Amino acid sequence: MPAGIEVFFTEMNNPWGNADPGENYWVNVYHPDGDEQIGITATAGHASIDLFPGRYVVAGTTGGCYRNFDSNEVVVNVGCEERVCITLIPRSLHSCVWWTYVALAVIAQRPHLAREIAEPAWQALDVLQQIERGIPDEHRMREFFKEGLAPVARDLDLDLKDIRPG
Repeated sequence: MPAGIEVFFTEMNNPWGNADPGENYWVNVYHPDGDEQIGITATAGHASIDLFPGRYVVAGTTGGCYRNFDSNEVVVNVGCEERVCITLIPRSLHSCVWWTYVALAVIAQRPHLAREIAEPAWQALDVLQQIERGIPDEHRMREFFKEGLAPVARDLDLDLKDIRPG
């Protein structure tokens, strides 16, 4: 069996759900020597891709309303005659909006971190709040993904309530 990867997609924001077979999914594989495979079709949320042994960055792409077009990115090490399974989580627009809001709120509250954008960050926060409120509940990211901010909040002495949109 040749070396390569087996790529699976989950439901949007749901690492435990299987991909929606009616959606379109594509896989993008990047290698440091520039050898890229872009737009490999993942029929029903699955793609089997032969690769030479090495380290690759793998990301998925999908489309649709309230979706972030790119999934999470995964770095995978493929050994000789080895097939590695990867599962990608398509993220929602809400996820993108929320994390952008968090980043800009941190900068707005701590302008010394990025003086060039601290002032416009306040304006962007108002717009992002309006967008966030308009996203339907079924397209919101799961609450446990937000817990990833806890170490940053501790490090910067932030109150998480101060940076939650809505």
